[in-house]
Amino acid sequence: MNPSSHNPAPPSQNQNHHHHPSLTLYSIPPSQYIHRNHLPWHAVAVGALIFNNPRAPTHLLLLQRAGHDSWPYRWEVPGGGVGDEELGESILGGLAREVREETGLRVVYVRRMVPVPVPVSGAMPEGQDGKDGQDTTKMAHVFWNSSKTKLIGKFVFEVCVADAPEVDMPPVVLDEREHCDFLWATEDVVRSGRLELTGPEQRDIILEGFRLARNDSC
Repeated sequence: MNPSSHNPAPPSQNQNHHHHPSLTLYSIPPSQYIHRNHLPWHAVAVGALIFNNPRAPTHLLLLQRAGHDSWPYRWEVPGGGVGDEELGESILGGLAREVREETGLRVVYVRRMVPVPVPVSGAMPEGQDGKDGQDTTKMAHVFWNSSKTKLIGKFVFEVCVADAPEVDMPPVVLDEREHCDFLWATEDVVRSGRLELTGPEQRDIILEGFRLARNDSC
């Protein structure tokens, strides 16, 4: 485990970043995406897979949740809820903001959507279930919030950040209100089950991210 920085993260700012052309449909606010796709969701959340070096992806950034928060001391990828009218941000904009707030890292490129492998506990499709011969993944992990009042669709993206691959491990600055530690984890560590993650879908999508990055490194 690498030593963590425990300084507050810098304030959120609108950061310029690019994205793969296939991800343009996520460059709109959550409410528009939900409406256009006739989804029963109330909100959208995002997660970010950040590899130490997109050209040789051997380690992935994981954050340990703060002890006073839900799922205390469990590990997860950076991410959170996407604002809408109050922030006027797109899904991809919310992704960049969450990464900046939680890690101090600046997203420069959103490389791909990482789909949810099937089956995975709690996952639901955006549309119809796949038929024979179709893709065996679902684009979003869909779940209820803790009070069971909001249905949330969560998208996970692989992103590239500033300073990678110029340095082996981009410098991480945590927001102590949300996380207490970080780790650059290998695929073997995640697969072994030694880390207590926030849920089975977290493990599955991390391993899918490693698979995609390994087969299609920059």
